[in-house]
This record gives sequence, C-alpha cells and structure tokens, in this order.
Amino acid sequence: MIDIDKILLTEEFIGKMQKEPIKDYNVKKLLNNPNLDQSQSIRFGSIFEGFIKGIISNFNYEIIHEEYITINTNKKDVDICFIMGDKIYYFESKINLNLDSEKSKATDKKISDITSYLKTIHPNKKIVSGLITCWWEHEKGINVKTKTNLFYIKDFFKLMGITTTKENYYHTMKKFGELI
Repeated sequence: MIDIDKILLTEEFIGKMQKEPIKDYNVKKLLNNPNLDQSQSIRFGSIFEGFIKGIISNFNYEIIHEEYITINTNKKDVDICFIMGDKIYYFESKINLNLDSEKSKATDKKISDITSYLKTIHPNKKIVSGLITCWWEHEKGINVKTKTNLFYIKDFFKLMGITTTKENYYHTMKKFGELI
C-alpha cells in the first residue's frame, strides 16, 4: 500500500508553498500585510497623501489647494503643495519607487513643469520640489530611477520638526496594516 502522506507531506513540498518574505518595497511591505489586494494598495497612495497633508495642517502651514493646474493645455494633478515661510514645497507622492523608465521620465517632467509654473505665479517664493516617498530612507533593495529630488519620510519629518525614529514610524505603519 502506498502512503500518500509520506509523498506529499514533505519538507520539500511544504517549503515550496510557504509564503516568501515580501522583497519589493511596496505597500504590502510597508504595512506588513501580504494580503492587501491591488485596489487597497492603490488607495493607500491617497491615504499617504492625506497623512502628509494632515501633518502639514497640524502645523498650520497653508496648503495650496490647486488639485489640477493647466500647463500647455494639459491638466496636471498636484499631490502635495504648501507654503512654509518664504518657500513653497511641492511633492509628488510615490509609494513604489520602482518606476519603469518611461514612467520615471514622465514623473520627472511633471515635477519640472509644475515647479516652473509655481515659480511663475509665485516669483517671490523659493520653490522646493521633488518626490516624497513613504520609506524612511534609502534602503538596499529600493530601486530608484528618478532624476528629481527625492524626499524620504525622515526628510519630511525633519523639515516639519517631528522627532521620531525609523522603528516608531514603521511600527505605526504596521499597526495601520493590522487594522485593515
């Protein structure tokens, strides 16, 4: 008689079915929740923007609420833009920095175009612009192809005067991941 348990229930076969650790720097890794679907991952991009804007609002800095601007008859959405003293900060928010070369070029051009627009309508303000990402800092495995300024969340926290640690920030993200 053949023992099918002995054939199937082996370390080799079971090992092949184990979930692999999340290697990509994406929302699933950030929130430590491998069960997120694509829709949830996409929605987190808006949540992250809201999180950043919430921090800005708590410091009473003026958020520029132009969601869309028109440049050369093209409408461009503006993720995060606010005034802090004599500077205007404009950020495009990206969770996943692993952009293909076309997307990276388009993102860089968008930031450049909107920065130029802001310089035109706010000639007395210094414009600081770039990508802002949810990752604490550059880590091995984060593939960055953009040529624009890149602000990690620790850079943003420093700008805002928020004192926290990498461990505390990722703990908060993990808690959020557990609650969804």
